[in-house]
Amino acid sequence: MSIHETEAELWIRRFHPAPEKPIRLVCLPHAGGTASSFFRYSQVLAATADVLTIQYPGRQDRRHEPPLTTVSALADRIHRVLAPYHDRPLFLFGHSMGGVLGFEVARRMEREGRPPSGLIVSGRRAPDIYAADNVHTTAAPTTTTPTAASSSTRPTSRTCSSAWTGSAGRRRCTW
Repeated sequence: MSIHETEAELWIRRFHPAPEKPIRLVCLPHAGGTASSFFRYSQVLAATADVLTIQYPGRQDRRHEPPLTTVSALADRIHRVLAPYHDRPLFLFGHSMGGVLGFEVARRMEREGRPPSGLIVSGRRAPDIYAADNVHTTAAPTTTTPTAASSSTRPTSRTCSSAWTGSAGRRRCTW
């Protein structure tokens, strides 16, 4: 067994192997997440794709390993581990932090002339749409209005404007 195969065994989980399928889907979990969070996806998609899930160091069965502490370090390692799996159309799917990692891994693949066939991201905005990233560190702003029945206040509902802006017709909400 080569060093690369050993490293791949640490990083990649194949819950429902389907190496004969024409496409490969690589799933990248959220921060604090594990490969097993994609078990059901793997089960459902096994009839269509070879699903590989990434297990980060410091998580689940790798909990005794020190975690990598930067997105760049994670993306570099994942990119290296995925190299032999790029023998067919390869799609990256990441949720939240996994989406950021998927984007960074895709950039590395593109730089070497082998971009993924697709990048699917959930739980994260597109990288070309800027917004202050303090959602986990501050309370959401609310406005208050007096209620008719008392002198107390309650949050006022806000809705997204119907304007379409941004690249590719993405809807951008402004408050």
